[in-house]
Amino acid sequence: MQASVVFHTEGNFGIVTLKAPKVPLTDRTQVLLFKGDISGSMSDLCSDGRTKIAHANHSMANMAKTLLTASSCQIQVDGFDDMITSFVPLTQLSPTSLPDTLEKIKWMAPRNSTNIELALRHTLDQIASIRETFPEADITQIFTTDGNPTVGCGDKARLKAYVDSSIKNVFIGFGLDHSAELLGTLGGVKNAEYYFIDEIERGGLVYGEIVHSVLYTALKNVRLWGQDVEYFNFRTGAWDRELILDVLTSEATKIIHVRKTGPVPSVSIGEQHIPDAEKKNLQPYLFRQRTLELLHQVIYEARDGPDLRPVLTALLNEIKAYKTAHTAVDPVAPVEGLAPVEGLAPVEGLAPVEELLLKSLCDDISISLRTYRTEKGHMFSVGRLNSNGFERACNVTAPRRQCHFAIPRTISRYARDEGDEGAVTDEEVEGEEGAEGVEGVEATSAFLNSNQMTECMSQIMRTCSLPHGS
Repeated sequence: MQASVVFHTEGNFGIVTLKAPKVPLTDRTQVLLFKGDISGSMSDLCSDGRTKIAHANHSMANMAKTLLTASSCQIQVDGFDDMITSFVPLTQLSPTSLPDTLEKIKWMAPRNSTNIELALRHTLDQIASIRETFPEADITQIFTTDGNPTVGCGDKARLKAYVDSSIKNVFIGFGLDHSAELLGTLGGVKNAEYYFIDEIERGGLVYGEIVHSVLYTALKNVRLWGQDVEYFNFRTGAWDRELILDVLTSEATKIIHVRKTGPVPSVSIGEQHIPDAEKKNLQPYLFRQRTLELLHQVIYEARDGPDLRPVLTALLNEIKAYKTAHTAVDPVAPVEGLAPVEGLAPVEGLAPVEELLLKSLCDDISISLRTYRTEKGHMFSVGRLNSNGFERACNVTAPRRQCHFAIPRTISRYARDEGDEGAVTDEEVEGEEGAEGVEGVEATSAFLNSNQMTECMSQIMRTCSLPHGS
């Protein structure tokens, strides 16, 4: 793994850049446990006229096709409502078994209430049995739901105890009616993550990113530590003397924020000491640090604390001003009818990765402003925080006009209706102009961060985004 450390020209802030090696398709046995919500709400129609369950089943089928490339992959597909139904028992994926597996997935249909406790406890029982049969296998649970618990336990702390941190857990909430607070709590366990898919019919790219992380894991439990330094943990909003990264995928680049706490700072990764490089201007990453801290405050402190909208607005304006001031121009470029201006120094331009970072930060803040203290605000802010912090390839965009909630007029001063003077506009919020899509895939509401995409990931995303009927 390549690693480097750079500190800002002033102060104690720095970044650790990690570049994971390129690794081939895993040859380890993979066991994937799919837990799919089949409660009654899955019969709701999406914008394209198909039901939620139709899209969920289609995405699961596309994932199964992609997982077929692994040398050894076992999958089990269970549906849950107020009971557990096994649609695909533990099955070795192969060209022979795939057609029957895809046919059984189609049988999943909406039924009754939502018992998340039952589903989580069922997975715990499965893990014990699987470990007896496949003691060396990598186990992944992919848990999807569109709603809140309506039967069984709904207490976040109790349900969190049913998540086994020794396996990889992926919790996916799709649509605007799931409990972001619950899934965020479950996804806060070690080796777990929470993904928010705002439009289920456009979730193929997210599923592709998840499958890629399963098939192309490069490193696990990467430990950052050192002397006279602390690392920022975006999940807790705290600076810690040690930081553990659960997984790094093939060719992934991760930027970890670090700060000096003493006179002799020293950064180490595992047993490897990373020497400091020359100091440089890290202002874009200082903006990222402030954005991560503010998003954490919005999510976990804003309900009872002071109004954060003025602070968010001030940071948004500061980032925009910096970006404008550091847009590279050629001072000697000829302009028709005008002579070149002599003696004018060129503006220090932003690197492409920094420009995309600043655009994404503006989206983070704008979306947080538009949904601040609304019914769904927690959901969108958590989605942006996780995508920013984990540096995912996919993100969520601003809530569309047809979203099932209204933003109160009381926040129009900061980020609301068209025509409001100084308001954040839809164009400013969407931010998709800076993203590169996946060739052959229709543009979606999942904002793509091209900095995190590799050709291998793009190929998997294409397969997981195959349209219905393909």
